[in-house]
Amino acid sequence: MLKRSIKFPLIMKEGKQVRTLEELKDAFDIEQVIEYYYDGRLFTWLEQRYYMKEFNEIKSISGLKLNEVIHEIYDIFGIKKQDTFDVDIFLKNKEKIKSIKQYTEDLNILNNIAIVASTQQELEKILEGFNSQEENEVYLLDGEFVVDDNIGNICYIGINKPKVILDSDKDFRAETKNITFKNVTLTALRYMSLEIKDIEQVNVDLQKIRLMSLIKERVLIRAIPQLLEESQLLHLTWKKKDGELVKGGPVLGYLEDNGRPMYKDYINNDSDGRLFILNRSDIVRPNDIIAVVGKPEDRKKDIIKWVKSTTNTPSWLFRR
Repeated sequence: MLKRSIKFPLIMKEGKQVRTLEELKDAFDIEQVIEYYYDGRLFTWLEQRYYMKEFNEIKSISGLKLNEVIHEIYDIFGIKKQDTFDVDIFLKNKEKIKSIKQYTEDLNILNNIAIVASTQQELEKILEGFNSQEENEVYLLDGEFVVDDNIGNICYIGINKPKVILDSDKDFRAETKNITFKNVTLTALRYMSLEIKDIEQVNVDLQKIRLMSLIKERVLIRAIPQLLEESQLLHLTWKKKDGELVKGGPVLGYLEDNGRPMYKDYINNDSDGRLFILNRSDIVRPNDIIAVVGKPEDRKKDIIKWVKSTTNTPSWLFRR
């Protein structure tokens, strides 16, 4: 049995679906039609609907240069030529899409190529077109980008973990200006402080950046069993790493009793910050101090001093 070929519509700007030649002429968008020409879907669309005259004419122009192809397509479909189509931008975007697809097939990115920057010049041009009173997103592809805090309400999203170089006369006011970063590596032109809350998906060059957070308190974490209340010794397993930035909610680790393998107590966390693991051994006793969730800018030695001063616990008991 022959497989039935399923007819698909061509999608023009603003999601307009076209299923007939008349609808194509009414909603004609040369950029979309050129895309369909090069990926072969225009040929299939015409053949499925038995538009053989147009199919053969389109087939006959293969091998022509892009400018010539555009001219011929306008003539074949009887469309008055528009001067708004920029061949150079089209080719540049085509190459950019090809580069993006090496890392992701995310349609949120591929359908918003106008806000994808692959150079500093492109980034500056995109930022100029933003309304600073609204929240905006810009995607960063390849290379390095210099970003200042003069323009707020922006989320910089890396496609392939590009380097973002912060530039500010004083502290970089990301939190105050509602500037966020995702999937990037942060460094700075000079040593500076960075005021920021969420850096879970960001690598930070701590040689150039001092993290400042809005976190007011450090949180002490003890080995407090619930299901294992009667246990004298507990086996501690961490799911997070020492020094890792954590958010409130996810489980940090769990406690087990080798004699009661069916029971497990989870170590929960309600605070955002940097996790400092203090236990020297995987074997702990109930109520032992095992960790602190501190500020992102905290250092291990400061945490140990703080725990010692607040709990009267000798510092030699802690992992350094």
